[in-house]
Amino acid sequence: MNPRQLLQAEALAILHRRRLENARLSTTGAVIWRDPKVKPAKWQLELGEVCDSLVSSLQLRTGARLLLSAPPRHGKTEYVGRGMPIYAMLSSKQPVN
Repeated sequence: MNPRQLLQAEALAILHRRRLENARLSTTGAVIWRDPKVKPAKWQLELGEVCDSLVSSLQLRTGARLLLSAPPRHGKTEYVGRGMPIYAMLSSKQPVN
């Protein structure tokens, strides 16, 4: 590798680590980690906070539930079906075997 390619690879590695750290902090961070082009709308940021609290309550085993209704193609599956499980796994205090 030439020096320029090495710098680009290092920059990409740093960017990936930052995105992964954001994925550990919130569901919205996990969604952006999966697809960096995502620009969440205000309601999606609020949905991310609801998903975060749902993960916290599930980790505490309090039995919370979520009913979500939104028009098609508004990011429901991306947040609840993809982002929330990633956040739950990364934020878990238990080691993953």
